[in-house]
Amino acid sequence: MLAAARMPDNCPALVLNADHRPLSYFPLSLWSWQDTIKAVFLERVNILAEYDRAVHSPSFEMKLPSVVSLKTYVKPARNPAFTRFNVFLRDRFGFTNRDNLWACALYGFIYIFSAWQCGRFAQRQRGPTGLILGFADLTTFMITRAVVSSVLAVPVSVFGYAVLYMVT
Repeated sequence: MLAAARMPDNCPALVLNADHRPLSYFPLSLWSWQDTIKAVFLERVNILAEYDRAVHSPSFEMKLPSVVSLKTYVKPARNPAFTRFNVFLRDRFGFTNRDNLWACALYGFIYIFSAWQCGRFAQRQRGPTGLILGFADLTTFMITRAVVSSVLAVPVSVFGYAVLYMVT
């Protein structure tokens, strides 16, 4: 058996609030085995799970707690820090607004299409005419998305945008 595996230092305890949710997610609320044993003896926590390891005194033996819950509820901070990481954590590290995802895909398609055209649209439509047509196409796309809120509306509007872009 490895010496590191026998050490109780490798046995932290997960601390849950009275409603059985972690006190904090990042960093996860972990207590050392000493703090956990102290909280157990002071009757501040309930033991929910234990390690196979035990600690001994001359007259007492106790298994090390691996999960404990507080007996009194600790109210979490009302306003967490507004950081990029907390926003990702709130959104579960995903793209929550699917409409924005479609719009980003459309803009990527437009960029690739205009790169494929090698700027011929900009050469054909000089000055304000190109801007007006570009904003008209974008407005058409947005109105289509607002009126027809189905999955089919996005490909249809992208196709219409591409055709209008190619014709002008």
